[in-house]
Amino acid sequence: MVRSEFPDITLIESNTNLGFAGANNRGLLLATGEYLVLLNSDTLLEDDTLTRCAQWMRIRKNLGAVTPLLIGVDNKPQTCQFRFMSLTNEIRQMLWQDSYTLKGDDDSDCWLPGTALVIRQEALRDIGGALDDNFFMYGEDADLSMRLCRAGWFRAVFRDGYIRHYGGASGGGADIQRRSDLQAWYFHARYRWARKHWPFGAFVSLLCIDFLDIARGMITSLWNGNVLGRASYSKIKIASLIRAITGSPPPLPQRTECL
Repeated sequence: MVRSEFPDITLIESNTNLGFAGANNRGLLLATGEYLVLLNSDTLLEDDTLTRCAQWMRIRKNLGAVTPLLIGVDNKPQTCQFRFMSLTNEIRQMLWQDSYTLKGDDDSDCWLPGTALVIRQEALRDIGGALDDNFFMYGEDADLSMRLCRAGWFRAVFRDGYIRHYGGASGGGADIQRRSDLQAWYFHARYRWARKHWPFGAFVSLLCIDFLDIARGMITSLWNGNVLGRASYSKIKIASLIRAITGSPPPLPQRTECL
């Protein structure tokens, strides 16, 4: 379809599943524009938001990456910025189920999802010119934001435009419905990110926190009657903890047609 209906488009195909970062890097290596766009397969462009987003960045020279607002098919806003992972946030999440979501206009301490991400070419070159393809899926966007942050580039939300996002359509549903094989990759990315960006002692502390969270969850499930569901989740997380220690990745996702 792309070849026949969009003959001016350069179509890049791979015989293997390279994951999100690896596949996007194939395109980033060939891209020559001043601004580059990562756009998920479960999105719709309904107006000229991306053009206006780039124009907005052009007069804000310190912005390395920007995301427009994300709107679901139900017309409800979706989260488009998240707090960087920290031990404090992890403890809060375990004890009070608090959220990583940033409220209001505080863009300074956030990472931006790769759903519809506009990146300044200069900023990307400044941090090596590519996504870290050691993140097969999940985590590569948080890693990109952290690298930009440490290189002095700001990230922000463009609030005068939006992208329609189905949310989870490429991965089988919303986060709480994530398939077990994708859940394993989510945990794997989480540990890889912490191992890359935190001191080793903090990384070990994260593993301990997650072990305690597994025990807490199983005890809680005895009271709410969800033992089987929690046991399945805990099994995936325990396997992920072991992989984090040994450095081995999970198996490739079972269905890869949308990745």
